[in-house]
Formats: sequence, C-alpha cells, structure tokens
Amino acid sequence: MFIFDKLNDFILRHNYNRFILFLLIFVTFFVTLNCLPPLDRDESRYMQSTLQMIETGDFLNISFLDTTRNKKPPGIYWIQAASALAIKNIFSLEEFPVWSFRLPSAIGASLSIWLTFLIGKALYGRKVGYLASVMLISTPLIFVESHIAKTDSILLALVLLPLLVVAKIIEGLESKSNGPSNILVYSGWFALGASLIIKGPIALIILFLTIFFINITNKDFQLKTLKPLLGIIFFILASLPCLLWIYYTGTSDFVKESLVNDMFLKIISSQESHGAPPGFFIITSFLSCWPLSLFFIPTAIWSYQNRRDNKIKYLLCWLIPTLVIFEFIPTKLLHYVLPLLPSLSILSAAMIFDYIEKRNFSLLDKNIYKIIIFIPTLVSIFFAFLILFIGLKYAESSLSIEITISIIYFIAFLFSVYFMYTNRLLLLANVAGIINVLCLSAFTAFVTPKLEKIWISENIHGYVKNNNIDKPVILLGYSEPSAVFRLGSDTLIANNVEESLFHLKNGKKNLLIVEKKFEDILIEKIKFMGIKIHKHDYQIEGINYSKGKKVLLSIYSN
Repeated sequence: MFIFDKLNDFILRHNYNRFILFLLIFVTFFVTLNCLPPLDRDESRYMQSTLQMIETGDFLNISFLDTTRNKKPPGIYWIQAASALAIKNIFSLEEFPVWSFRLPSAIGASLSIWLTFLIGKALYGRKVGYLASVMLISTPLIFVESHIAKTDSILLALVLLPLLVVAKIIEGLESKSNGPSNILVYSGWFALGASLIIKGPIALIILFLTIFFINITNKDFQLKTLKPLLGIIFFILASLPCLLWIYYTGTSDFVKESLVNDMFLKIISSQESHGAPPGFFIITSFLSCWPLSLFFIPTAIWSYQNRRDNKIKYLLCWLIPTLVIFEFIPTKLLHYVLPLLPSLSILSAAMIFDYIEKRNFSLLDKNIYKIIIFIPTLVSIFFAFLILFIGLKYAESSLSIEITISIIYFIAFLFSVYFMYTNRLLLLANVAGIINVLCLSAFTAFVTPKLEKIWISENIHGYVKNNNIDKPVILLGYSEPSAVFRLGSDTLIANNVEESLFHLKNGKKNLLIVEKKFEDILIEKIKFMGIKIHKHDYQIEGINYSKGKKVLLSIYSN
C-alpha cells in the first residue's frame, strides 16, 4: 500500500491534480460518447425532435413525427441542433452521428465537474475541490446523464454556476474578504435565467430553497450581496428567448402540457409508471452514486457534529430541503437528484480531509461503525455479478471482457475493505473513484455495443441499410422512438393492421415491420384483400428493454 500512499500524496501536493481531473473528464465523458446506440425512450424523442427541426427549418414548433412536444422548453433542442449541424459540417459527414446530439450533455457534465471543483475550492481549498470532483465524476448517475441527449447535464452546470456565487459569498464571510466578483454574480443570474429555457423552473426552485434556508440559518448572509436589482435584468435577458417562444407558440398550450400535464401532475401523482415511496432516492443512491455512497454514513455523522459551521450549513441547505421535496413527490426518476450530488461530494471530501487533519472523528474507530460502513462496499460485489449476468444473458461474445471488469470490481471491493479498516479514507476515495470511472468506460466501450439482443432498433436499421431497402417504413406493434430516429422522419407508426396495409398497398410506404402478435391478423387481411406482399426470410428477435418484454418482428415489403 506504500506505493498507493506515495502516489496519492504526490497528486494532492502538486498541480497534477488538475491535469488528472481534465484527463478523467475526457475519458469519462467523451471517449465513449458514441458507443451507445440511441436509447429509448426520452433520448430518442429528443434527438428525433431535434432532427425534425433541422429537416423542416422550423425551430419554434417542437414535434415528434406529427405529435407536438411542449413538455419542455426548446432550449435543449436548439443546442442539440447547433451541435449536430456543426459536427456534420466540420467533418463533412453525410448523416448526423449520434454523438453530435450528445455532445452538449458531455460538455455540460464537464463544466459541472469543474464548477464542483471551484465550489469545493472556495469553501475548503484546492484539495477538497479536487477530491469532490473525482468522487462526483465516478458516479454512474452523472456518467449516464453525460452520455444521453437530454436536459439534465446542461441543467446541472446552469444550477452550479449561481451556487458557486453563493459559495464565494460564504467564503467571503468566513475570510472577511470581498466575496464574488460582479462578473461572477451577474453570470450566475444569467445562468439561472438560461436554465428556464432548458428545463423550466427547476433550477430556480433549487436556488430559492437553498438561499431561503441559508438566510434563516446564517444571520451574516445578506441577500443584497447577490445584487438582485441589476441581477434580475440579466436573468430576464437570459430567459427572454423562452418567454418569446411561449408567446409565439401559445401560452395556453405550453401551460397545459408543460406546467400542468408534465410538472404539476408529477407532483401530485405518479406518472408514466415511475411512482415510488419516500426514501426511494436514499436507498437507490447506494447504487447510482457509487463509490460516493461509501461515505454517506460518516459524512452524515460528521455534518451533524459540525452543523454550526457556516460552510456545512450552506451545503446542507443546498442538499436537504430539495431532497425532502423530491422524496415526497410521487413521481421519482433517478436523475432528479443529480443537482444535489455536488453538495454530497464536497461534504464527503471535506469530511475526509477533516478526519485526516484532526483524527477526532470518534465513530471511525468503533467496530459498529466498521460493520455499518462495510455494507455499502457490497455494491462492488453487486456490480461484479451484474456485469457477469448481463454478459451471460445478452452478450456472450464479450464475456471475457466482462469477467475482467468483474474481477477489477471484486479487487476494488477488497481494497475498499482494507482501506476502511485502516482508516485511509483519502486513498479509498481516490482509488475507488478512478477505478469506477475506468470500469464504467470499459463496459460502455467494449460490452454495450455487443448487447445485440436489446438493440432491436439498431438491428432493424442495420438490416434496412445493409440490404439497400428503400424507405419509408411502417412500424406496427414495435414503435420505440429509437426505431423512428434510425429509420427517418417519414416513418409511420400504424395504429392497426388496416392502416399499415393501406399505406403499403398504395405505395405510400415500402416496408412494413410488424410485431408477432399482429402477424396472424395481418396474414388474414392480406389473403382477404388479395394483396401481393412479400415476406422477408429475415426475422428480428430480441428484448424491448423499455417494456421488459421479448419481441419478434417480421418484415414485409410491397
């Protein structure tokens, strides 16, 4: 372990930690950006809607095929469209690569890691900022969100910038300095306004709750330091495109679909089969936030012991009120808590360095604590067996790679136990974080492309492309957004057999892909109507991971 200790000290004592952080950002967010096929369902809906914007030249009306999408403001679609067009033109590509739509998410995640570093540095110094960033970047939650074309990574960056402003104010109160610069303050207001056109008022709610409780718990905190009078002007300027878009598209439509159907209904009831009881985020975080979850228990104890500290007050005001609200909202999705993870990371990093410096964290040396902290380390074992299970069930061709990754996770588990029992928390955080980053990247790069059984839309796309079959295509039964994105905007999702046969018979569509449960009725209708339709010898079999059901598809052409 001597080598690990020396390497750890070397990284922290020199400016190499910034280089390592940039290297981790590149490996984590960019190297494997194109390894995953378009994912169902949200990502493919976002990408297809963006693609239709580009194809039609209409950047105001958002739609998926013929269905209007006003659930979210248009900001994410505009950013993705700009990214896709830029990548296609720069590299002179015939098609828009999948990663061009995901690039904004990767950039948003990268900025979020850097902002976490700056917040941690402002509150506790460079070492804490670095360690907090490593702990955050290694979590599966931010890894996944950085690899899919959605709103959450960009939203996280826009939330963290005003939170950096607040951190600078807290730093100023502690050190009796001037606090944040005017440029930073107004940038924070601008970012807050810009967040409205990405995902509505979510960032505004998080910031309001944070500042509200800081103002209650910290008497030295003054709202005037946020420069609200001039700041609101920057906020309005940034949010103006969103306001103009709402006015153009019709206020009533946006209010009904976004604020009422999407946001309000999620608050009062579970939507889209995503309901869960209170405590869901705390329980699932041991997996979604691994290896940061290793430190949840000691961080909670340490935070309570030092709850009067203004820096800890700030981080808890950022974390707890929003978490409580999320826990009691019936609709729950794992990514909801993403804006809270930087707070947890900084608290955990600060706890580790405080323990190293003072050695006064009494519970660390008690056997009962060692038993409690041992439980989260079992997550490594879980990941090891999960990877093996995925390989055996869906991708036997990559089994050797998965065995290797599983062994690494198991070794990491042994290291984790040893580091905890020897109270080497700093080494544990660094090693666990870097190992998890490498394992997640290796799994994404070498295993996920070989999960042929779940990539049904990719199999459809591959068959159509390899056989030079003319599109457009009719989908009957299987109609996941990823198939629409892969097959083109002229794809038809048929409601029934009659509709699909009408378009196929009249030459409006060239290809019909039908799910097995509709095929018997289809054959009867073909015989009854006397239609000459060719059935291909090739069938597509797999698992629809969105529904968790087996799928068998047949292919017909006119």
